[in-house]
Amino acid sequence: MDKESEKRVLTAYSGYNELQDIFQLALRRAAVGKGAIRHAEENQPFERQQICDDLRGTDKSAAIFQIRKKAREVLRIPKKIDKINELLDIMVYAAAAVIVLEEEMTKIDSRRKEVQNGKDSNSL
Repeated sequence: MDKESEKRVLTAYSGYNELQDIFQLALRRAAVGKGAIRHAEENQPFERQQICDDLRGTDKSAAIFQIRKKAREVLRIPKKIDKINELLDIMVYAAAAVIVLEEEMTKIDSRRKEVQNGKDSNSL
């Protein structure tokens, strides 16, 4: 475990233990399960994996498509464990979209501050 991951701990909220456990399952599925096996290169951070890269500069419809597709699959899958795995994957796709949207918001906010402070790179 690297030092950054040792520092990260989910905050415990009273009455939300079950929800926290489900988020942990989604995280595990992405980090060491299907997501890591199919989509990540060795030691590649989640935000640099294809799931996020494919969303950058788009309207995020790819993530929405995957979320909708998996939600529909849940309705026809007979085994409960397979339903759970699909639902966990939906959480991971939603998280990828949130990560990329937050990146874009940060870039916009940073650019606005530069312009407000007269640090526009296009100005003379």
